[in-house]
Amino acid sequence: MKEGIKKLIAVLGVLAACVLCFVIVKLAKEPGETSVSVSENGIVVEWEEMSGALSYNLYRKTGDGIWESIAENLTGTSFEDTDVTPQETYVYSVQAYLTSGIKSAFSTGEEAAFVYAEMSVMDSEENTTQGVYITWEEVVSAASYIIYRHTGDSGSWEEIADSVVETEYTDGDVASGTEYYYTVMAVYEDGTEGTMNPEGIGAVYLSAPVMEGAEADNNSIEVSWQEVDGASGYIVYRSTEDGGKWEELSETEGTSYDDEDVEDGQEYFYAVKTVSDDGSESALSAEAVSGTWNKQ
Repeated sequence: MKEGIKKLIAVLGVLAACVLCFVIVKLAKEPGETSVSVSENGIVVEWEEMSGALSYNLYRKTGDGIWESIAENLTGTSFEDTDVTPQETYVYSVQAYLTSGIKSAFSTGEEAAFVYAEMSVMDSEENTTQGVYITWEEVVSAASYIIYRHTGDSGSWEEIADSVVETEYTDGDVASGTEYYYTVMAVYEDGTEGTMNPEGIGAVYLSAPVMEGAEADNNSIEVSWQEVDGASGYIVYRSTEDGGKWEELSETEGTSYDDEDVEDGQEYFYAVKTVSDDGSESALSAEAVSGTWNKQ
């Protein structure tokens, strides 16, 4: 009798353990599917919030390597992995710690493998007499770069140059008063392409004024130049030497300026910049004009 009771208890214990395992397995569902995207600093991993999760641990493996923990006790649902190498393949998996005190299953599968291609970081833009000059940070593994552009009226990127090996480029096919946006994509030695920076860098291109002359009269030297499309005003500069240091004189909305602060017999050189409503400036006039005031 006692032996029968013992066997019954043992069977019930096994059944209870099976039920407990079933409950744990049911509770330990996996977090939502992970997604990855490229940032300026690396790879951003995101996953869906899991009901009952207190925190998350993030795991990664490289290529066919082994899983390793790269972040623990994350309370949010995203993480930026900056310890990455271009052209390397990464797979990510998330595990949640639940309020029930157990761990969830691991998310993701091999379909989440992601080949990291570095995003080019745009650096600066400048109006020059040749066009819009842009620079960007070097992508160490890049063999060359592709340049893209769109105007302020269009969000569609258009390729304007490829096989650029430097980290600078001048776009000469521009119109004064037009807003342009630029972005760059790296190309690696094997021909594969990097990731396009979706924001890019913006610039309002302004042509430098063409100087017309500097004529002396009884009281001043009148400087004049041609009107520029997109201009809201102009900044007038002066130097006492050809090729010398420029001094800002004044800002004006017209296309001429009377310089009354002149000395007898002194030759003055003048050049002008274009200014737009948003404060953008052109380069200085490519050619200066000069004039000499002589006391009557």
